[in-house]
Amino acid sequence: MLVKKQISDKKNQILIAVILAALTGTGYFLYRNFFPSAVPATEAPKAPVVVVKGHVLPADFGGELLASPDFKELKTYGNVPVKVKNIGKTDPFGLE
Repeated sequence: MLVKKQISDKKNQILIAVILAALTGTGYFLYRNFFPSAVPATEAPKAPVVVVKGHVLPADFGGELLASPDFKELKTYGNVPVKVKNIGKTDPFGLE
């Protein structure tokens, strides 16, 4: 007849201590991260408010800019406009 092997008392105490330490650590982690703290948060210092007024462009803005040689020397880089090719099948399941 087989007899069940018993854990020694010393190993049993170490196992209980490790389990309690793990549970205590988990409880502390949950308490610190998921429950609100009792200490009220301090308010951030108020920064001065700066009001920036928008700049109104003059009515003849486009004429000067478009006639300037700097604007006329601008070049377009790349293939513009993009040409879309037919990619793939019209019926992806091949049921035609």
